[in-house]
Amino acid sequence: MTKLCIVTGATRGIGRAISARLSESKYQVVGLARSRPDWWQGEFIECDILDREALRQACEQIRSLPNLWGLVNNAGVGHADAIPEIRYEDMERVFMANTFAPALLAQAAVAAMGEGRIVNICSTAMLGKAERSSYGSSKAALASLTRTWALELATRGITVNAVSPGPIETELFRSRNPVGSVGERQQLEAIPIGKFGEPENVATLVAFLMGQDAFYCTGQVINLDGGMSVGKSSM
Repeated sequence: MTKLCIVTGATRGIGRAISARLSESKYQVVGLARSRPDWWQGEFIECDILDREALRQACEQIRSLPNLWGLVNNAGVGHADAIPEIRYEDMERVFMANTFAPALLAQAAVAAMGEGRIVNICSTAMLGKAERSSYGSSKAALASLTRTWALELATRGITVNAVSPGPIETELFRSRNPVGSVGERQQLEAIPIGKFGEPENVATLVAFLMGQDAFYCTGQVINLDGGMSVGKSSM
């Protein structure tokens, strides 16, 4: 029986790579994003995770899915704010996308699962990054939820893990860090292996965590960052 996996933010960047890799691994991927692209084949849930009513409806759809095996909480929003710039409205929006929505989607998915897998996409910004007050703290909260859900769901055969990428070569990343820019140089200097990751690197790890061979791995937040987090911990 083909296993069903939901990937949020499935149409761009890391989410698109994850969707492709899971499809190659013979999962039936249900995409979730604001709009269905023409090239998408298969089931799709149109949902803006910042729209509470749309999110509620998406959760109802998820609860009714048969043979649901996995959920990848990839969708989210980024935001830059140093201490003087923190605003309630901005932080509420970031936490809605990066913490509250994944929690509600996981709740719905668990209701439709027997055994299964949940993989949350976090970020090394949760370890501390200047001008990422809202974003980093929202991802740190998601990492904490990962550990909590792993404890709650272990006896049901549902594992819950997180992948925490460092800088990854996506269109969004490059729009903020053009080739040859100061931002690119600063990022590369912080990565011991001296290169950025690719969306496919994240997808490969997610596919492993989604598989049967990962049954003994749960509650883990895995940094995928070319050694950048190791450098931070040794400073």
